[in-house]
Amino acid sequence: MSFMNSSNPLLNHIPKYLYRYRTLEGAALFHAERTILHNEIYLTSPSKINDPFDCEVALDFDAADADWHKSLFGLSERKQPHLSKADHAAFAESTISSGRHKDKEIQSLILRELQEKVNSVGLLCLTERNDCILMWSHYAASHSGICFEFSNTGSDILIGQSQRVTYLQFYKKAHAIHDNMEAQVDRILRSKAKCWAYEAEWRKIDHQAGHGLKEFDPQILTGVIFGCKIAEANEKRIMKWLSERESPMNAYKARQSADGFHIEIERIVQRDAVWLLEDLRKLDKKKPYP
Repeated sequence: MSFMNSSNPLLNHIPKYLYRYRTLEGAALFHAERTILHNEIYLTSPSKINDPFDCEVALDFDAADADWHKSLFGLSERKQPHLSKADHAAFAESTISSGRHKDKEIQSLILRELQEKVNSVGLLCLTERNDCILMWSHYAASHSGICFEFSNTGSDILIGQSQRVTYLQFYKKAHAIHDNMEAQVDRILRSKAKCWAYEAEWRKIDHQAGHGLKEFDPQILTGVIFGCKIAEANEKRIMKWLSERESPMNAYKARQSADGFHIEIERIVQRDAVWLLEDLRKLDKKKPYP
């Protein structure tokens, strides 16, 4: 994997290309069309992630009383904005003096608030790998889907601000008091169990706009890889979309290696693609999605 040279230290460690596996089943074919022809992609809510341990809030609550006072004051401000500063301070002081800051009730309130914040951000999951047999199976409908190739040009925040996921053998909690909320969210969203390490995942985390449909710079979408079991009709249809796209993209085909358990990625050159563009009028009249 090659890396970009840039004066921006954030870009220096991001791979030149990141990939996104997609199924083409049902409405997903429509979403693929929107990505190719309209440069749109959906950032999901962390609550939709398939791993129950992923994006699940857990915090370390061990801290000095002075640090707890500041945290509880802020919690009161967020939950009871109608109260005065004196009331917020009184809430913090009474909670600490009574020892309630160590109670499960207060900790549960903090955990719920943070989980709501985590679930509100937008998450785009990408990977360094375009040839992973397991990811083609899990995320591209048993190799019948596609894999998008995004180039890290630095011109678009989706790729240029992506962050590497850390894979851990043991669960590592964010700190309830010493980490601010954004740092807590980033720690929670960028840590996964070590068994997922084969995914080599990167994530774009959108704290401001949250989840939903986003537009991206057309130039960062540079290729699409067809799964080795993609339906011929879908392959033809996507080739047609590529021919209509203003910003050029490369097309590739994933093939099963004859020498071992791995996937080979081959570029589809123009002369090899002629047959794919036949009978497209029939496909236009019969779209299998809403």
